[in-house]
Formats: sequence, structure tokens, C-alpha cells
Amino acid sequence: MITTPNIMPKVGALGRILGPRGLMPNPKTGTVTMDVAKAVQEVNIKLKPAAAKGTYVKSIYISSTMSPGVQIDVKSVSN
Repeated sequence: MITTPNIMPKVGALGRILGPRGLMPNPKTGTVTMDVAKAVQEVNIKLKPAAAKGTYVKSIYISSTMSPGVQIDVKSVSN
């Protein structure tokens, strides 16, 4: 999970669920930042195995709780 610093108090309430799964945002790992697009790109690069060929991420969607999802252009995010 990637978030901005102003949303961390709200995400903190989910610590019991996200923490054990290793999904809790952390400033030390770069998942709490104001530049979310850059953080997504860095996570995308870190998660791709060296042996993987071709397109690793096929689609990305961002959505809030009460709004429709918005598709992100994968070509603009990945290298």
C-alpha cells in the first residue's frame, strides 16, 4: 500500500489488518510519500523478477471507497 502523509492517521486504524501481511505503509520503505506516481514506479521495478520477460504489470486502477476506479496508463508508469 502506498499513501500520502496526510492520510496516514486514517490508514493507521487498519494496522491490525495490514501489519501482519506486510502491507502497512512506512516512510522508511518509501511507501509514504507525496509523489505517489514515483513510488508506484519504484515498487513496480522492485517487484519485477530479473527473469521476467515482457509486460509484468498489465493494468493498474486507483479507487477511493465511494467513487469509481480510474485506470492508470501502465506505459507512463513503467520503464
